[in-house]
Amino acid sequence: MNFDFSKQIGKKIAVCEKTRTTLIGIDTITHLICDCYVTTLYHTDQEPISSSKLLKHFEVELNEFGFLRVNNNTIINPNHISGIEFSCQRKILHINHSEIKVSRRRAYLFKKFQK
Repeated sequence: MNFDFSKQIGKKIAVCEKTRTTLIGIDTITHLICDCYVTTLYHTDQEPISSSKLLKHFEVELNEFGFLRVNNNTIINPNHISGIEFSCQRKILHINHSEIKVSRRRAYLFKKFQK
């Protein structure tokens, strides 16, 4: 798998909140987590932003920039992974002081990082 993060530089995505629309640089997004019908977007610049846009719509938009879906409710930017922990057949990613579990079906994406 070849990651090319140069496509992320200078690009922005529009995120609609309740009363405003915010433009966020794609290279600053660390991960997105969906809880029911609310997607929370975490980035390096400010506090998280919540949107009613479904995670699958974000997945389609961000796929060309190297973002990966690691479980049923999380999309990550591999550029911001600070560590990977392999334990008990589970892979846990460390991003921005958060631990994100990788599903068994998506674990093959991180096999090359294994010792």
